[in-house]
Amino acid sequence: MTADASGTAELVAAVRSAAVGDPRGWANLTGHFAAMILGIARSCQLNETDVADVHQTTWLRLVETIGAIENPEWVGNWLATTTKEESLRVLQARSAQAPLGELTEHRPGDLFSSAPTSSIG
Repeated sequence: MTADASGTAELVAAVRSAAVGDPRGWANLTGHFAAMILGIARSCQLNETDVADVHQTTWLRLVETIGAIENPEWVGNWLATTTKEESLRVLQARSAQAPLGELTEHRPGDLFSSAPTSSIG
């Protein structure tokens, strides 16, 4: 067995054992892929709080779906794709929120107080 085939077999075994709740399977998966997930999230220009949220959410998504994974040897690709999707979701949510300064800058009536006045005469 080659080193690549051996690594794939270990990965498949880790996915299968994690799918049945074996903590050793989860430890193998997190040990193998945590740095990749963090790197992908950071490459999306997220702050460290958002990186941590994406990291946690990506693992949660795997917990929710690991039993349905048909090709466990592709779990790394699945995690990479999920990390990118979660990072984009966080970026979209952040861009949809107005910064607090924009919400408190104007008071009712400000819209008209600086309007030019003209005299009709």
